[in-house]
Amino acid sequence: MSLLSSPLFSLQGLLVPIEVVIPYSKGEDLNLVHEVGAVDFVEYKDEGSWVAAKVPQALAMRLKQWEVGGEGGRGEEEGEEETEEDMWKRVAKKR
Repeated sequence: MSLLSSPLFSLQGLLVPIEVVIPYSKGEDLNLVHEVGAVDFVEYKDEGSWVAAKVPQALAMRLKQWEVGGEGGRGEEEGEEETEEDMWKRVAKKR
């Protein structure tokens, strides 16, 4: 079986990017992100775990209440994909 035909590779396209601060009291949600998502980074802040990851849409909706930057979140225009370089610049500005 080649990598391109593997189930894991095909499921990666179903993941959506998130950036959230999950309260420490909701550790089960952070665990779920690690179990079903692809985590880019986790940083531990006073208010909770700051996580950037790609997760299934249903989990992204569940975590939306803790989205960094509030409603609309990332400041991107509709349909515009954020580059990895832009993501790291945005992360650096928030520190």
